[in-house]
Amino acid sequence: MQHVPPIFAFGLGVAAAKLLGTKPTKRTFRSTLTCMAIELAIFGVLVAIGTRLPGEAVISIVAFVAALQSTSFSTIGAWTFNSVMTTANLKSLTIALVDAIRGAERRDRLAQSRTLGSIICCFAGGALLGRRVHACISGVSARRMSRARGARHGPHRSSASRASRVAASERAEINVTRSALVSSCSIIG
Repeated sequence: MQHVPPIFAFGLGVAAAKLLGTKPTKRTFRSTLTCMAIELAIFGVLVAIGTRLPGEAVISIVAFVAALQSTSFSTIGAWTFNSVMTTANLKSLTIALVDAIRGAERRDRLAQSRTLGSIICCFAGGALLGRRVHACISGVSARRMSRARGARHGPHRSSASRASRVAASERAEINVTRSALVSSCSIIG
């Protein structure tokens, strides 16, 4: 039963993108940019209040945003791709390379291979940057908490203060992870 809300939220995201008028071919009105602005706003709110929400709500919100993005941003030129996961892109890249080697529409398939390869590299770069940002922010958070702990508790540490430090550390870790998620999504998207 816990999987129903994220699946429903994903469906709502697809519906929202379609109702905003997204199409594979772009015209003068850029509904894709509207969808991206909505994504950014939702992630901004999630970063600000996400720690106060239940985990299931956060998952459903992220599912909605992922559906919005994958529905509104799914083509580059004549080629389709997936903007929220890279597995399908890796499959399409491999097929395009095999077709290029076999000589089928060689020039077009090589161009598609370069484009999909670039997308996959951006996914990897976003993940690496998110990891780096996470490491930097969590190191800063740990140092700040350590200094604050030393100023409040002095050298004597009780088990109650240790438990509160662990809880604060876990909350900081959640905040950092969400910040890394947002930075990765903005780079990828």
